[in-house]
Amino acid sequence: MDRGADIEATLRNRTSLEWAACFGYPRMVHHLLTRGTTPTPQALTCATRHRDRHETYAQIIETLRAAGATTDNLGGPPER
Repeated sequence: MDRGADIEATLRNRTSLEWAACFGYPRMVHHLLTRGTTPTPQALTCATRHRDRHETYAQIIETLRAAGATTDNLGGPPER
C-alpha cells in the first residue's frame, strides 16, 4: 500500500478487506480499515456467516461495525 497498491482492488469479486474478514484475520481487517479501506457490507456478511466457528469472527464483526459497516445497503442476494 505504501507503494501505491489499490486498497479497494478486487480479486474474484472481493476486496482485501472482504477476504480478510472471510478467512478470520482480525489484525488485517483492522489494518486495512486504518489504512482507509471501505468497510463493506459483504465483509460484514461473510464474517457473520462464520461467527459460530470461532470467536475471532466476533472481533472482526465488532471492528467492521465500529467502522460503519452495515448489511442495510447490501445489494443482491447473499453469497453462497
